[in-house]
Amino acid sequence: MLTAAVKEKLIAFVRDDVGKGDVTGALVPLADCSAGIVAKKSCVLAGLEEAAFIFEKWGLDTEALERDGGRVRKGAVVMRVSGLNRKLYETERVALNVMSRMSGVATECAKAAKKAAPVRVALTRKTTPGFAVFEKKAAVLGNALPHRADLSEMVLLKKQHVAAMGGITKAIMAAKNKHGVFEIETATVAEAVEAAKAGAPMIMLDNMGVAEAKKAILEIRKGGNATVEISGGITLANLKKYAALRPEFISMGSLTRDARGIDFAMVMG
Repeated sequence: MLTAAVKEKLIAFVRDDVGKGDVTGALVPLADCSAGIVAKKSCVLAGLEEAAFIFEKWGLDTEALERDGGRVRKGAVVMRVSGLNRKLYETERVALNVMSRMSGVATECAKAAKKAAPVRVALTRKTTPGFAVFEKKAAVLGNALPHRADLSEMVLLKKQHVAAMGGITKAIMAAKNKHGVFEIETATVAEAVEAAKAGAPMIMLDNMGVAEAKKAILEIRKGGNATVEISGGITLANLKKYAALRPEFISMGSLTRDARGIDFAMVMG
């Protein structure tokens, strides 16, 4: 179910693309038509719901032949669209672009989730401005966690916050006084140990090598039960090594940064 805010974004995407009007489409005689949307690469499908909304908002009829979150093979027809040709011309590219980006993220997340299991993988805040809500939905469809919806969702004390608050222990005490759940970023084993001793409920090990992260997790779990997240520099190539350390979470900027769009084609007829 798409929220009102998401629907407004999708409408704005199309209006921005149409501009003052589709001058090319206006040259074509008005007629009814039909088309199929074809996946040009095997993928985890995402964005089908968004594409259907766009088409239907412009008065077209849609029939979904696959489902969001499902795996589709190269050449699969995932949706059929019918209605006035000019409306299809106006909406085609934006609808396919949304599906392309979302399916790319979902597919990348599915690869990571499989490699890391049973450790959960998550996005970071390295998302596309204006498109983050769609990337986060795609992550969930790919069996990853979406991370914070925005800065108001949870306190995450990063190094710049800690430095401005007088150090790790003081920052944790300040957060404890106002919030029950929060996370703190640490860059060394010593910082992780200090955070654990100060009672941080969630500790991020940021940009640590595998050996250093392993030592930090052992130290954290000696006398506490803090949730551990590993982040920074994690890719599909080294993911298994970090997952073997059994943190609760691994967050990966590469899930959005390195995701390649899945090509979809609109085939008339």
